[in-house]
Amino acid sequence: YKIMLFSDRDRKKVEEAKARASQIFKNEEVKLVYEQPFYRVKMGKFISKQDADEAKRQARKHFEEAIVVPEKIKIFQNFDDEE
Repeated sequence: YKIMLFSDRDRKKVEEAKARASQIFKNEEVKLVYEQPFYRVKMGKFISKQDADEAKRQARKHFEEAIVVPEKIKIFQNFDDEE
């Protein structure tokens, strides 16, 4: 799971939200992604829904529309890919 913090069609607004999120959530991965037609700011990599829900509660203090989104995440690195 990931937390979607912000979504908009205006890339500049989303870039500003990403910069703010990166400052607030220094221990989490914060990314800007484009999913047509929206730019989105997503945070974290949570294995359980319970962990994601707790992070969402914290995120809503700064991004009131934050939601949990199910997403495939890479848990283990495949060392064969590095060659």
